[in-house]
Amino acid sequence: MKEIEVKIINSNMKSFRKRIIELGAKNIFKGKILSITLDYTDGCIKRKDSLLRLRSFGNDKCELTFKGPKETSQYKIREEINLELKNFNDTMTLLKSIGLNVTSKIYKFRESYLLEIKNGRKVSKYHIDIDKYKIMPEFAEIEAKNIKELICLIHLLKIPKDKIYNGSTQDIIKLYGIR
Repeated sequence: MKEIEVKIINSNMKSFRKRIIELGAKNIFKGKILSITLDYTDGCIKRKDSLLRLRSFGNDKCELTFKGPKETSQYKIREEINLELKNFNDTMTLLKSIGLNVTSKIYKFRESYLLEIKNGRKVSKYHIDIDKYKIMPEFAEIEAKNIKELICLIHLLKIPKDKIYNGSTQDIIKLYGIR
């Protein structure tokens, strides 16, 4: 599946949150997440501009994600495969046993929202996350089914172009001069 998204940075997240809720966004998750990035010793996953990540959602639920290389675009577009798993520790043991190593480990607090906007018979669905890390200001991520729908929501929310970012969370960390 293609991931099509943008991040909203250097913006007032309190007013952003208010705007999406006024549009009808429903909170579907709120909690702490542990995010671990893995790679082989030779760095072959990162060298291919790809990512392998294991996340824990505070309970025993976890998610293993592979993200392929980024496509050139003003939006963040890349192949994404997600597997929902039940046991974080067993999953980590399995990944380490096949030679993968932890390359980064970070905690964040996330609020996730689902926003559905009806336009005639068509319903556009958006997944919106607001992430807060101890090391930098909070930011939002908007994911849509296609670029056209993403652009429509950006315009509807009146998000200025200078607040839109197509990089990864690691890129944002570098942008703020951290690490």
